[in-house]
Amino acid sequence: MRRTIVLAIVSILLVAAVIRQPDATFQASLQGLTLWWTIVFPGLMPFLVLFELMSAFGVTTLAGHLMEPLTRKLLRLPGPAGLAIAAGWSGGYAAGSEATAALRRSGEVTRSEGQRLLALAHMPNPLFMIIVVGVGFMKQPAYGFLAAIAIWTSSLIPALAIAFKDRLMSGASNRTQRGSTEKSTSSNPSAAPHKLLTRAAAAMQEAHDLDGRSFGKALGDATVSAVQKLLAAGGIIIVCAVIVRLLEPLWDAASLLLHLPHWVLAALFESHLGAYSVSSSFNASVSAALPIAATAAALAWSGLGAIAQTSAAIAGTDLRLLPFLAARAVHAVLAAVLVLLLWRPFTSLIQKHAGALSAAHFDHTNLSTSSANRWINDVFIHTSDLSSFWHYIPAALLVFALMILSAALLSLPLRFKLRR
Repeated sequence: MRRTIVLAIVSILLVAAVIRQPDATFQASLQGLTLWWTIVFPGLMPFLVLFELMSAFGVTTLAGHLMEPLTRKLLRLPGPAGLAIAAGWSGGYAAGSEATAALRRSGEVTRSEGQRLLALAHMPNPLFMIIVVGVGFMKQPAYGFLAAIAIWTSSLIPALAIAFKDRLMSGASNRTQRGSTEKSTSSNPSAAPHKLLTRAAAAMQEAHDLDGRSFGKALGDATVSAVQKLLAAGGIIIVCAVIVRLLEPLWDAASLLLHLPHWVLAALFESHLGAYSVSSSFNASVSAALPIAATAAALAWSGLGAIAQTSAAIAGTDLRLLPFLAARAVHAVLAAVLVLLLWRPFTSLIQKHAGALSAAHFDHTNLSTSSANRWINDVFIHTSDLSSFWHYIPAALLVFALMILSAALLSLPLRFKLRR
């Protein structure tokens, strides 16, 4: 009851603010629409269609089964958790949250396991980080790779730490129970390491058979589904852009006391807006490590829009939102720190193998000091830049394929070395 009243009051205040500032609201909506239509939509549309096709033909199931020994041994999560991790790490925030909630509803993960899995599977789309952020926002794809590496690695650090603590704190009875389960599994010839790829391939075929769609039907459905997801993302971007614009006067007053940069407000609400605001808030005189670290933090946090999607996904389960919010904050801090730690070796590697690393080609149009125009300046996004997206999509897909192959190779020895 109290929550409903609070949400009703907030809604009324937002409507009143929109009516009071119609011009600023329209300009903020146009800003969000321009960002979504010129970069986010064309940058993510191909990959979302491919992801839907991968799911229809069982490739996501294949990745989940290949990751099963990793999730079971290293992360101390049940085997099906690999499916949620594969979905989240390839499909984006909503895919990971929905897959985790589905596993919890079916009872394949416990509440504590589901809570850990929810934090681990809630990841930004890999092509968004590499193509949209790296190429579209920062005009430097290598920066997108660095942000992605930092975000992926920093998400594993707390997961591995919790798994290690769980391994130390688990009693002998729990270890015995797990050991007996693993022994019974290992006694089955089909569970032998050399059968891992065979079982994964069989699971992929089974998933495709259950789907039952032809390639033409799957392609049409994938296109419709991708457009629907991007429309939802666009709506969230536009709404968050309006909210950010309406909250600017309050943020300006708070910034005088706390000295917070303006991009923090955008990143707090929406990851796309936050990443774009970061890239347009720094100039070439600033070390590129700082905006990349800020971008990684914004993407790891994911924004209140994506968090609201997660809240809707876990509705009806016993998974809680507060620990998830704490995990997002920790992930954001770790991602930013990791970018700063990796910056020197990363630039050295690039200089050694790809020539001198070019300076950060950020949008040099500084945000206006006028609160009325700070978010409303002309958006310097040129559609001619979008042609460069397609040069990097095959490379990004190759990286994803190499990740799956690496998971398969690591899975084989882990069945023996980490068994108790």
